[in-house]
Amino acid sequence: MPVKIEKTEEEIKSIRSKIEKSFIFNACEEKDKKIVIECMEVKEFSSNECIIKQGENGDYFYIIDSGQLDCYK
Repeated sequence: MPVKIEKTEEEIKSIRSKIEKSFIFNACEEKDKKIVIECMEVKEFSSNECIIKQGENGDYFYIIDSGQLDCYK
């Protein structure tokens, strides 16, 4: 059973607007999108913080709401 993360109505709207633009979620039914949104957690990262490191297991799915990320291989 997915874990629901509490969030504000504004956070829900922000997440929904992002996944509606992503091809990854195009084929999902509304009930499935709702489950995804309920399980997402809002996180903030500081400048120069490493979020994903090449070669590590991919345990999370990130949606960037604001800011900038640099990607290196």
